[in-house]
Amino acid sequence: MTDCIDFSQSEQYALSIRLGTDGFSFSVHSPGKPSQEVWADTFALDAEQPLGANLRNMWQEKEVLHRPFRHIGILYDTRRFTPMPFELFNDEYMEDTFHHCFPKESHETVLCNVLDKSGVVIIFGMDQHIHRLLAEYFPSAHIFATVSPWVEYCSRLCPDDGKRHLYACLHEEKMDVCCFVEGRLQLVNTYACRQDADRVYYLLYIAHLMEFNQETDELHLACQSFADPK
Repeated sequence: MTDCIDFSQSEQYALSIRLGTDGFSFSVHSPGKPSQEVWADTFALDAEQPLGANLRNMWQEKEVLHRPFRHIGILYDTRRFTPMPFELFNDEYMEDTFHHCFPKESHETVLCNVLDKSGVVIIFGMDQHIHRLLAEYFPSAHIFATVSPWVEYCSRLCPDDGKRHLYACLHEEKMDVCCFVEGRLQLVNTYACRQDADRVYYLLYIAHLMEFNQETDELHLACQSFADPK
């Protein structure tokens, strides 16, 4: 409801931005207020231009992004991430850990999100040019891999009931999964897939890998609305 947001008092609100290759989106909401008090918008990408050029175009076209906000959170959609138990994490070796899992790419910045509830650190890569632009446009922003809030949400949702719980969020071109055993996070991953058969294959493989009991353990599904469902 856009009439609930008074942009002349933007310092009271939080701005959330999602950057993905399928498009950009952003929303403004009042922390601690009902979820109806939200203003949202999207920005369609020009496929002929790189992501950085699209980010500059969005900044030039969307005046609301220039306003001061109480909090700014940026979600960067990437599959180049790896989880690590917090007790084993050392920021001095963060890049070495990341490049042990993924081949080194030029013009990439390695960042991390420390997740308190789940007790893991998500180490992820971001394009250096995008990172510099975000630092210029939103110097006070907190940057997260899109999987990070999903992991924290599932960690809060998962009961410590002795069961195994598998949470899967279905997107048009990927699937994010978290698996818990007796309330403890055991697996985080993202699978590239567009077909239901591929999604089912990965879910069955995880269930087999984690020794799920189909009579007692639980699968939880969330689904992003698809523009062209497959």
